Amino acid sequence: GLMQQAAVFDCKVMQGELDHLTLLLHGDGEVTRVQGDAVLAWNIEPGANAGERRLVVRFNEAQKNQFKLLVQTQTPLGAFPQTAEAMQLQPEGATRFAGYFRIVNEGAVRLEVVQARGLSQVSPEQFPETDETKEAFRAGGAQRFVYRFSGADFALRIQADQILPEVTVSELFAYHLGETEQSIDAEIELDIREAP
Repeated sequence: GLMQQAAVFDCKVMQGELDHLTLLLHGDGEVTRVQGDAVLAWNIEPGANAGERRLVVRFNEAQKNQFKLLVQTQTPLGAFPQTAEAMQLQPEGATRFAGYFRIVNEGAVRLEVVQARGLSQVSPEQFPETDETKEAFRAGGAQRFVYRFSGADFALRIQADQILPEVTVSELFAYHLGETEQSIDAEIELDIREAP
């Protein structure tokens, strides 16, 4: 019932200095955490248009070269099956904005990507793993989808459905009755599919 997102931003200031960074938030959900060595404070402000929001991250000192940010969000979902749009975080005024999405299921949930506008699907092995991504993103999940984007104009819609486990039981019993004893030998074979 909860879609969690973790976004790792690897930012570079080409010229000048930056005392804050503004991220435009598109879609439902809420920001739960913003982390980084240079982060002093963060807050959510209303955007220029109706329904838009902006995440303003202030730095403890002006950034002149490279810095990293981790932004975590979550979106509550209703009863399954459910379709939800991934929350988009877009840096305001960025010269270049590109990266990857990795979608991973957790528990007995089946995922399907129903819309990936402005994204191109790549092999899951092409997702760039770093120490930050390994720490931020859980490695679990049987389903993995990876998409690459090279601009801010994209949309990602995901459908989630609950997996119903399928259990097959095969039993073989042998009853032994004697004059002074009784015994039952049982051989049971379980076949569990689709879920733990």
